[in-house]
Amino acid sequence: MAITKRICRPITNNNMSKGSIFIRLILLFLWCLLAIFLPWWIIIATVVICAFAFSWYLEGIVVALWIDALFAPSNSGLEGLIMTLVTAIIILTIEQLKPRLAFYH
Repeated sequence: MAITKRICRPITNNNMSKGSIFIRLILLFLWCLLAIFLPWWIIIATVVICAFAFSWYLEGIVVALWIDALFAPSNSGLEGLIMTLVTAIIILTIEQLKPRLAFYH
């Protein structure tokens, strides 16, 4: 029951400053642009770093969806969304681990 309460809580953060939102938008634009040139594992590594740096870094899922749209075969169906699914699982796992990590507090 406690897990569902944490997952279903609203994803709003009233403490986000305009500078933080600006940085997140710049990073989203950069990752979408660099996704064309960089290998997938570098993008995933930077999304993991940003997921620890920002609260609910859902922009990583947008970048993964962009990569899937660019590089997945057109007739692959659900298999073409593998990067998006993996990134969503990573971000949700990190958000669940943050309160339990000693160095994050």
